[in-house]
Amino acid sequence: MMNMKLQITQMIDPTRMSLTEVSSRINKKDNRSIKNWLSKNNIKLIKDGNDYFVYKWLFEFSEQLKIVEQLKEIYPNSWHKLYEAASTNEKMKNAIFLKHPPTNLVMKNQQNNNKIITK
Repeated sequence: MMNMKLQITQMIDPTRMSLTEVSSRINKKDNRSIKNWLSKNNIKLIKDGNDYFVYKWLFEFSEQLKIVEQLKEIYPNSWHKLYEAASTNEKMKNAIFLKHPPTNLVMKNQQNNNKIITK
């Protein structure tokens, strides 16, 4: 029944995600936890009549930013090449590269601190 409701919601407007869809993606059950998660990830919750929704693209962008931040931490000099190779969504990739331009070279100094050198 819940799956059918999700399909109907997506047919109505595929650019929106209901709280039920968000709940299943972030594995949180109660609305307060969902709203806190959205707030921490800078995703605005929009009220439409009696329902709430978020824009699907912004939700997915937030998820991709988390991936990029991990890649930058693990592979500071090649994260952009790895992300570019793995990403199938060209528009999302362009948006990520606007937010995190792949122009920095990170070198580790003797104290194991990262120093950013711009090319």
